[in-house]
Amino acid sequence: MPRSEMENLASFAGCRVDDGVTKHTTLVVVGTQDPVRIKGAAFSAKHQKARDLVAKGKPIRIVNEV
Repeated sequence: MPRSEMENLASFAGCRVDDGVTKHTTLVVVGTQDPVRIKGAAFSAKHQKARDLVAKGKPIRIVNEV
């Protein structure tokens, strides 16, 4: 399911949809990353921040947009 549809469904269900990742984030939707945009990194900055927070014990679910 495309990210825009997920955003709409989440909003309709009463979720708050944000552009960034914080300690209050509960779900991150990631897509296929363009290696040029992420400058050779394994993950985008938002994806990596979510992974770091998960490693610290925050209950964040990371799902693919596909």
